[in-house]
Amino acid sequence: MNGDKCDQKWRNILRDYHNYKAHTKTTGEGHKEPPWFFHLVDDHLSERHTVNPVAVADSLLAGIMQQTLEQDSAFFGCCNCNS
Repeated sequence: MNGDKCDQKWRNILRDYHNYKAHTKTTGEGHKEPPWFFHLVDDHLSERHTVNPVAVADSLLAGIMQQTLEQDSAFFGCCNCNS
């Protein structure tokens, strides 16, 4: 199987997966069996990704610090701090 066929196969799998997911969200259309690969793909695509950063920078705090640096440089006459 070459790259193009593999890509097309994956696209077909995703299409069938999304069609089944959309079907399960609608009412009145009757029961539909999931594709044979549904649970394999769903395990990966439905997983919520989480990020637990060690620290979070606050943009407000960054602005205050920049303003303080600019004020200090103006007070002390430093011309390199504003660039």
